[in-house]
Amino acid sequence: MPSKNNDLEIKQTEAAKDALKEMLIKAYLPSDKIETELIHDRDRSIIRLNIISDEPQHLIGRQGENLFAIQQILRLIMRKQFIESQISVVVDVDNYRRQQEENALTMARSALQRLRRNEQEQSLPPMPAYKRRAIHAMIMADSDFADVATESTGIGPERHIVIKLKAK
Repeated sequence: MPSKNNDLEIKQTEAAKDALKEMLIKAYLPSDKIETELIHDRDRSIIRLNIISDEPQHLIGRQGENLFAIQQILRLIMRKQFIESQISVVVDVDNYRRQQEENALTMARSALQRLRRNEQEQSLPPMPAYKRRAIHAMIMADSDFADVATESTGIGPERHIVIKLKAK
């Protein structure tokens, strides 16, 4: 028998998908399909909605700006609908965001190799918060990097990650 928590998450996932569909229709950007995924990550649940589209560039925008705006609006809608909930919503288009995270992780792995070789801190280029979070999480979760620290520095669009060895 499904738990009340699970029932609520399913209800929230469907509500998020319906709200996103409605937003896209009102913006004259209907999608062919919206894939849903419910992810359980440590102490929170994440609803991931991936829009499949013939015209992804309109939904993504310059450097993902439109995608970020769509996600923010959907999060506001979900917070109003489910006030007590701690669930998070992530919107993607044709797996653009997932691919961007993977590219950022590849860049971080290269920087980690340089760090090991040179023992000099490595600065990554500025990137959005979701990419920085993915890098911090990857390094924290891997015991091979127990001697490595990451830090986000900079302000606004110049915010970036510095990877360095922990003091011995």
